[in-house]
Amino acid sequence: MRRWQASPSPLAGASIWWERNGRPARRAELEMRFGEVTIKRPHRCDPNLPPGVRLRVVEVTEPNPPAGQEPLRWCLLTTHQIRSLADAWQIVDWYKRGGPSNSCSAS
Repeated sequence: MRRWQASPSPLAGASIWWERNGRPARRAELEMRFGEVTIKRPHRCDPNLPPGVRLRVVEVTEPNPPAGQEPLRWCLLTTHQIRSLADAWQIVDWYKRGGPSNSCSAS
């Protein structure tokens, strides 16, 4: 269950070559959505702080992983502007390289 609500983009597909945690490399067919969310300031925080933080979300999933393989799923949060599919895939590329995407979770 998602704990955030966004107006996600239409699904966009791509194929990447993926290697992780010393496992053999494999090709992954991915779907990606992106959108924008505002995370509200907790009510117990300093009331002089902004009421929330606006972030962009990039969600990448592997709908049909190979048999016996755990599907890829990334939920990336970033402060970078995302105005196009190319921008969203750039965030994914930075994440894959360990770069500046401010990512929150992945599997």
